[in-house]
Formats: sequence, C-alpha cells, structure tokens
Amino acid sequence: MKNTLLLLSLLVLGQLATGPGTGAAPALAGDPAASDSSTPEAPTLISAEDFLLADHYDKVVVMDFWASWCEPCAQALPWLAGLQERLGDQGLQIIMINVDRDPKAALPMAAQLPPTVVQVSDPKGNLAAEYKLEGLPSTFLFTRQGDPAGSHVGFQAKDMAEREAEIQALLQKGSEDEHGF
Repeated sequence: MKNTLLLLSLLVLGQLATGPGTGAAPALAGDPAASDSSTPEAPTLISAEDFLLADHYDKVVVMDFWASWCEPCAQALPWLAGLQERLGDQGLQIIMINVDRDPKAALPMAAQLPPTVVQVSDPKGNLAAEYKLEGLPSTFLFTRQGDPAGSHVGFQAKDMAEREAEIQALLQKGSEDEHGF
C-alpha cells in the first residue's frame, strides 16, 4: 500500500511539474531543460530579469513586444523571422519579447521562430513597463551602439517595405561607420 501511494504521489508531482498537455515547456536560459535535446521544439527563452540590450550593442536591434492573443503580433512574427534570416549576417538582431502572463501560451508561435531570433519572456511586464508600451505589437529600433532609432506601435502588412527600408538604412549606416565610408 505504501509503495502504491508513493508511486501515485510521484506521478501527481510529475504531472504538476510538467503541466497539462503534451507540448514542451519553454526552457529558460540557465535551466537544465534548456540544453535537453529531447525537446528540440521548445525555444530557449531568456527571462526578462536576465535580458540586457547591451549584450547586442554590436548589432542593429529590432526589439518587438508581442503576445500570443494579439492578431497583429501573429502577422508580424513571420515577417520579423524572415528579416532575421535575410539580414542577420549584415548585423541585424531581432529580439522578441513575449508578455503573456503564462509563457507556455506563447510556445506554439515562439517555436516557429528561427533559433537566431533572441526570445525573452516578460510575464511580469517589467520590460513592457520600462519601455512604456502603448499597444501590441510594439517595436523599438536601436543602432549598433544601443541608441534609440525609432519605434512603432501596431503592425500592418502595407508598412513592411517602409519598415524594412528603415532597418536597411540603420544596417548601412553601421556598416559605413565600421568601414570609414
């Protein structure tokens, strides 16, 4: 009887630890699960407390705040992922900051982003408060030196070309500065 109760307790504790469903839980950087190769679909998330923009000062940064329930965010994610894939070698770094109170809610969308996109989890809204978000998605642009270079609230497909031109200009300026042009 004791063994049955012990086994049942372990099963219940295991279910509580992993949560409902079969999806992989997000792995926070520094968490042993972050390097667990048995859950490759789970993106590695940096906690808001551990995120530093200064870690990316050598890159043109596009920092985008998003949530799983935000329809314009869902439309912006593939475009931003594509920018990272196309322009990452030119010095672009896309940083996606999810503000869902439950980080697991963002997993299906976050798992679609390439591993070169930096993903941050901000369930307490600390970074969102620091950047004084007015809506979602909210996007902030930074030069290679970390200086603010622009911001946008919302996302519409008709604005993609204009926004990409803005990013290209920042990449070009950074390149010119590096090469003395």
